[in-house]
Amino acid sequence: MMKEQLPENYVDLLKQAIEKKIGRTLRTPADFDFLILRMEEEGADTLSLSTLKRIWNYVPASSSTRFSTLSVLARFLGFYDFSDFCRSIEIESDFLTNMEVRSCDLKINDMVKISWLPDRMCSLRYLGDNRFIVVESQNAKLLPGDTFSTLVFRLKHPLYATELCRSGYNMHSYVAALRHGLSEIICTRP
Repeated sequence: MMKEQLPENYVDLLKQAIEKKIGRTLRTPADFDFLILRMEEEGADTLSLSTLKRIWNYVPASSSTRFSTLSVLARFLGFYDFSDFCRSIEIESDFLTNMEVRSCDLKINDMVKISWLPDRMCSLRYLGDNRFIVVESQNAKLLPGDTFSTLVFRLKHPLYATELCRSGYNMHSYVAALRHGLSEIICTRP
């Protein structure tokens, strides 16, 4: 998708999803300031005011929007990147709220159990600030005591674990269930 022209309807859908999330359409300078503030409040990467205005055609754009720029907006929605957002459009059932768990909806010490093929399972405890600690692991590369960040667990999608730490060492990022996605997500509150 990086080399090809980005499908404009997906860009429009991304913009609509952003507006839905923040609860307002982006039509005035104050609306764009509001979006930047929301992104900062959630600890997301931000874009410049002029970039956002170009994406929403508030000011003329001299070129098409870069994939990396659209990926910043997709991550604000809980996706890994713009391609991940586009794939979710193609599988409409992924928008059902019972098929995903967002970190921002969890409380500290909530438990999340995830499973994926062929026989992998991890039990995770939420630490706050989008961070999780592995409590139990079966047949997975994630080990008890590992900590990582993620914004969302989505059925039929891979788990993207960033800022993975093991025994105090930064292990960078990890992807679980890359081929088939997560097959089970169960949340429990203590």
